[in-house]
Amino acid sequence: MKKLIMALAMTVGLATSAAADYTLIVPQAPGKGTSVWGEIIAKNLEKFLGEPVVVRHIPGARDIPGFNKFHNDLRFDDKTIMVAHGGNGVSYLLDKVDYDYYYYELIG
Repeated sequence: MKKLIMALAMTVGLATSAAADYTLIVPQAPGKGTSVWGEIIAKNLEKFLGEPVVVRHIPGARDIPGFNKFHNDLRFDDKTIMVAHGGNGVSYLLDKVDYDYYYYELIG
């Protein structure tokens, strides 16, 4: 019984620490320019946050699906951040998107 409780405690501890990681959303497929930039940002953020930063790619046309997903579902999670670039502003001006720059702060 003692071993079972220890195993359960260790499993919960691992799940909790994994859930505590930061997630950096990159609205492109791996290997594209913003994706490479996102990997560099994630590695540098880890130094300042003291926690791992996991990169999650949400690819799609003109980055719109990834940015919309972040805006609609993920932006209120304090441990989820997103990398964006000037092209996202073009999409904001020319395409039908869910996001609005009014809701965001530039951090770098």
